[in-house]
Amino acid sequence: MMAESLIRLRRFDDALVALDRCEEMARETHWWHRQALALEGLNRFDEATAAVDKALSILTEKHFASAFLRVKARLQAAKDSEACIETVKEAITKVDNQKFRKELESDLSAFQKRFQ
Repeated sequence: MMAESLIRLRRFDDALVALDRCEEMARETHWWHRQALALEGLNRFDEATAAVDKALSILTEKHFASAFLRVKARLQAAKDSEACIETVKEAITKVDNQKFRKELESDLSAFQKRFQ
């Protein structure tokens, strides 16, 4: 929780330190998700993508997949990769929440315009 608060405060280096202190949680998808968010904040996109991929690989609660895929799409877009479009499309297929679906559809539209 501390790492999540630090990420919201945009204290990404401190968030990574907090995550390192609870390394035993690295078996948990949310640890990897927060790791990815902190790394993204530091513009360490390749490491952040690897962290999201790790979160997705150990994901047991499938309803979180769309959120993790959204982060991955954002990272791909930051690296100017059109793959973000397919990633968001995949996230849309996995989402149940209508409000979040609309956010993903908005992301998709923005990425499609950007990479036209």
